[in-house]
Amino acid sequence: MITSFGFKNFFSFKEGGEVDFVLDNSAPDNIREQGRISTVLGIKGANGSGKTNIIKAIDFLSSFCAKSALTEIDDKIMVSSYFNNDSPSEFYINFDIDGTEYSYELVVDKNKVHEENIYKKIGRKTPILKRKDDEIIKSSSDLKELKTIQLRSNASILSTINQYKFNAEMRELHKIREAFLRIITNVTHFGYFDHNIELSRLSQRYEADEDLFVFIKKILLGIDPSIKDIEIHSIERDNKKQFFPLFFHEVDGEIKSLTHSEQSSGMKFLYGKLYLYWLVLSVGGLLALDEFDVHLHALILPKLLNLFTDKEINKKNAQFIFTAHNTEIIDSLGKYRSILVDKDGNESFCYRLDEIPGSIIRNDRSIIPLYLKGKIGGIPLNE
Repeated sequence: MITSFGFKNFFSFKEGGEVDFVLDNSAPDNIREQGRISTVLGIKGANGSGKTNIIKAIDFLSSFCAKSALTEIDDKIMVSSYFNNDSPSEFYINFDIDGTEYSYELVVDKNKVHEENIYKKIGRKTPILKRKDDEIIKSSSDLKELKTIQLRSNASILSTINQYKFNAEMRELHKIREAFLRIITNVTHFGYFDHNIELSRLSQRYEADEDLFVFIKKILLGIDPSIKDIEIHSIERDNKKQFFPLFFHEVDGEIKSLTHSEQSSGMKFLYGKLYLYWLVLSVGGLLALDEFDVHLHALILPKLLNLFTDKEINKKNAQFIFTAHNTEIIDSLGKYRSILVDKDGNESFCYRLDEIPGSIIRNDRSIIPLYLKGKIGGIPLNE
């Protein structure tokens, strides 16, 4: 699980932003009972405040640490500093992997990796790997073989290890890389990424995986009780099977079917995107979605959050972080799981609501009125 991550000099965050999943003892019992590390965090803020850049930070870390060695040797690193200044961007992320705490740190610009460090908590924070430019300056004994390889200026060590065969297993580095591989986002360096799968291919995937389809159907039928069942059908077209869903309704005592195109925007959106939730829940990863509430009614959102807060569903401690424009979601999350993003001039900053001093936000009262009145920040100035 991710316990926290942060970044500095990245897009609109000049001095940096920090996102913390760890709950302290002051959190209410109904939240604490889900564990010390929250499985859900929501991000709110005005348009242009920098919400998406938080998701971009976790996307950059996951793609760079897991896949950068697959790029060309002279490719630029896809990272953007604050208004493209010449200073490097800085990142860190902390994991709890099988009960052991790891920290990963990265200092990087478009041209090269300046520093890359990995720490393990063994009583105290202990470095197991330290990189300066293209040289490994410190490593634990089981990682010493890394000093024999040529590091690439535009690639992470974590991604590079898959390009070589070592005598040592490099087990800890592979575990950390796998944690990055289990992160799914819907943004890239350039913005929103749809994860759209063509309807026939997606429906074929649902037909082939019974557990996945049962998961999808249970959610969709729970959201629209008028739907009694969903089935995957196929037809031959141009010597190729085309798969499609049919949605069955009871009308005047008879069962009638409707096609995918006859469904609401929200139903079509969920049919096309719920597999992302399934993937993350199946492996215990992180789902990071920008504007996850698009096309969805406010009352549906808590049902999606419940996929991560219900231990009977979320058996592998998967996590969900998202941005949303919906205001009611703040009360579903409470102050310990809500992050607001604001701007001072052109510079973004963020804070979890329980960081606000004093008693203005209480566990037994709605947060929405305070938010709408602008007393806790994170809204457009003209609202």
